[in-house]
Amino acid sequence: MKFLYSLFVISLLTLYSAVGVAQDRRPVVAGQFYPIQKDELRNAVDDYLANVPDEQDIRGELVAIIVPHAGYVYSGQTAAYSYKLLENRPFDAVILVGVSHRYPFQGISVWEEGKWITPLGEVEIDERIANELISASPLIKFVSLAHLHEHSLEVQLPFLQVVQPGVPIVPIVTGDRSKSSVDALAQAIADVAKDRNVLIVVSTDLAHYVSRDQAKAMDQKGIDCIKRLDSEEFISRLDSGDSQFCGGSGVAAVLKASKALGANNVDILHYYDSGYTTGDKSSVVSYLAAAITRKDKSQSEGRSDMTNEKTEFSLTEEEKQTLLKIARDAIIKAVSGDKANEPPEIDDPVLHTKCGAFVTITEAGQLRGCIGYTEAFKPLYQTVHECAISAALHDYRFMPLQPNELDNIHLEISVLSPLVKVENLEDIEVGKHGLMISLGSNRGLLLPQVATEYGWDRQTFLEHTCRKAGLPRDAYQAPNATLEYFTAEIFEEE
Repeated sequence: MKFLYSLFVISLLTLYSAVGVAQDRRPVVAGQFYPIQKDELRNAVDDYLANVPDEQDIRGELVAIIVPHAGYVYSGQTAAYSYKLLENRPFDAVILVGVSHRYPFQGISVWEEGKWITPLGEVEIDERIANELISASPLIKFVSLAHLHEHSLEVQLPFLQVVQPGVPIVPIVTGDRSKSSVDALAQAIADVAKDRNVLIVVSTDLAHYVSRDQAKAMDQKGIDCIKRLDSEEFISRLDSGDSQFCGGSGVAAVLKASKALGANNVDILHYYDSGYTTGDKSSVVSYLAAAITRKDKSQSEGRSDMTNEKTEFSLTEEEKQTLLKIARDAIIKAVSGDKANEPPEIDDPVLHTKCGAFVTITEAGQLRGCIGYTEAFKPLYQTVHECAISAALHDYRFMPLQPNELDNIHLEISVLSPLVKVENLEDIEVGKHGLMISLGSNRGLLLPQVATEYGWDRQTFLEHTCRKAGLPRDAYQAPNATLEYFTAEIFEEE
């Protein structure tokens, strides 16, 4: 009888803990995902933030940010790109949206009262907002077990405690990716945020344990949807397996809520993967920092990036030489092991234009490395700086560049126009257009000058682009293949 009574009490306590009254939540991944000692943790967060440029190029009023949630050694620097934006931007509350990795449940859980604790101190819960969210839908409730051992929100708090000290939070985790849950959360967030000065933070990692090339291809499909604030297509990409976001349900809900709150722009701040820390490019987890903003028409018309294919853009000879110097200096520092390897301060507004670009390294006329961004993620000078380092050290086709090679290398930079979908193969002009093909998780790109250098005709160029993507030569004819072309402004060292 005593055994049955004890079992009943244990069951009751478990149920109470699962859906019962909130209490102060103590850290569970301190010492694993981030430092457990207060001073060490504060120094780590300060260092990550200090590594982010003071002036990041975002447009409009900040509505939401996207952040990763891996251990700080892997994703802390990427997270800092989003959190840096919060410095000197006062908010009354922060709504945190994560995902339940360990406790399965249906719907959404909101931590409704009390405090969350980290080595840096306590953070109050905004109980009023939390209760409004819970009252908004029967799908939204408090399920404590969904939060107690979950890391996706806990790792955000030290950053918030540094950049938004004293600001209360509303922790939310999602339990499923159903349309009803996504819609309920999106509507609830939009309703509570519309008349308040709140920031929305959504936590997610991207591709998990695939090669770097696979991760980039999969991630781009999801990122493209995010940039369009297209929550429906985003969920479709996740459901089909074309893209992976472990916090995808929260991302979809935040995209939808942000759009309802007037957001009309997304700026990609940083993209990274675990392979740069582990050295293993064959199995990576990737991370994203992004800002969702609300900009007015004048800001839209004043943009100076290359996302509009009609934008006129050209570089002066001086600007080309500046970019070539940035690239060479970055490579010299990277190969020499200089950890303080940051791009120089640039005043030229043209070099602050967001452009895709590639840096190509040759040695004795032979390719030695080539890495680039096809999308206009960052200011051109930053893109060149990052791609130069990656071409020297991280092109999987080659061994990292060595110090004794520096005097023998030759650099070429290709600044890309926006990608345009190929509607007719006859539109492809060899020597003028570069090509990119996407099919499933495979993606490959060849620059315009490649076809010229090898004397290829159009068909040969198409076939080699397919081969670059790891596809059959005729894959460009597949009905589900996406073929895009672009132009490039190409210049090189003398």
